[in-house]
Amino acid sequence: QITTQSEREGSLTATERAMIHNVVDFQNVTARDVMQPLSKVTSLKPDSAIEDIFHMSRSSGFDRLPVIGDNGDAVGLVNVLDILLDKHQPESLSCYMRRVVTVQENEPAARAVQRLRAARLGLAAVVDQKRNLTGVVTSEDLIARLVRA
Repeated sequence: QITTQSEREGSLTATERAMIHNVVDFQNVTARDVMQPLSKVTSLKPDSAIEDIFHMSRSSGFDRLPVIGDNGDAVGLVNVLDILLDKHQPESLSCYMRRVVTVQENEPAARAVQRLRAARLGLAAVVDQKRNLTGVVTSEDLIARLVRA
């Protein structure tokens, strides 16, 4: 392989070689491979109180939280930073809800990256073939998978 030879010749470090392999391998990774399953996702209800959002964010360590409707669909996304920076702080969560990008479980992870970048969002809802929500994937999840050695 070119990368192995380049490493032997000193043109590439072992880390650089591993990253190149990860980029190539990433083409075979799906959103399902990278997503956080719904059972591990901290989410909000559309009627969640602002105080609850802060508590959930602190306890989970996440600053972007999906909003899940009564039917189990992802209806939006809340970035806690939006609330913290707002001087007025209305009582309604809907004031802070952003649209959510949806990706199919079997969709290539590289395409999920493109969708998130195009939408300027850091989190996408992952759905199965029947459009049931199965998890979420974040930009951080995708990048971590891409650069892991």
